[in-house]
Amino acid sequence: MEISMSALWRMITFAFLLGIGFGVLYDVFRITRVMAGVEYAGIGKKSTDRLYSIKYPFIGKLEKKEGKIRKRFLHLFVGIGDIIFCLIIGVAFSIFLYYSNDGIFRWQAAAAGFLGFFLYYRTLGTLVIYFAEIICIFLKIIIKILLYAIAFPFRIMYNILVKVSKAVLGVPVAWILKKIRLKNTEHTLKTLLATSSSGFIEKYLKGQGG
Repeated sequence: MEISMSALWRMITFAFLLGIGFGVLYDVFRITRVMAGVEYAGIGKKSTDRLYSIKYPFIGKLEKKEGKIRKRFLHLFVGIGDIIFCLIIGVAFSIFLYYSNDGIFRWQAAAAGFLGFFLYYRTLGTLVIYFAEIICIFLKIIIKILLYAIAFPFRIMYNILVKVSKAVLGVPVAWILKKIRLKNTEHTLKTLLATSSSGFIEKYLKGQGG
């Protein structure tokens, strides 16, 4: 299928931008890996350890999980992430070709997409992954604060409901307990009176030193 030069250059330009978008998406995957525990060569470990040692308002200290089981999980997590990323690229590029060139493959578009991804990966991508650990720490802080803000009104409502329920139910419950105690007292008195003829009270009082 023939294609005009203007249409070809337009397709190449959009493919290049799509490649940059794939690079951004790959950084999202890498950031999630760092949040899960994957370590990349980046900013010094001492700097991140200091951020983990700080007690933040509302959320306290952040937890840094480590362990053998976690390392095994990370290998699986990275593998699944790579598969999902490749599937997304394949589907997205196929849709791009369908709308830009009636689904016909053009090596120029593929090369432009790869070039866009490669340039992003080697420039901004390198910078992002260098500061990935710090980015993840701040993302964790933001997420925890948002969750705290969302849960805060529900906590207030729960505390109010608990106090109201105690205040409302406390009166009848106390009244019922009082009735039960009175009945038990009456039953005890009746038992004592019934056995008083056999000298039980006198014996009881003598036993108490009365």
